Amino acid sequence: MENDCQKVNVRKKGLEDAVLGQVRVMADMLLEERDIRREARKDNKASEFETVVSDATREMSQWKGAKVYLYEQYKAGEISRED
Repeated sequence: MENDCQKVNVRKKGLEDAVLGQVRVMADMLLEERDIRREARKDNKASEFETVVSDATREMSQWKGAKVYLYEQYKAGEISRED
């Protein structure tokens, strides 16, 4: 019977260093991914904030336009002050 396994000698220190090196690489990748996700969330929050500000500005402009329109109607005598 023939055995396909080969006897390989590996120094404990070398194996530990190789495993530790790979763990560090993976940890760095996870940290980088975490940072990327944080930036994406921050960018998304900034985008949401910009949208809210834009909507509020647009709404204020509409109210201002309505106010000017109503004032013009009042000045022309088309509506009363109470209206």
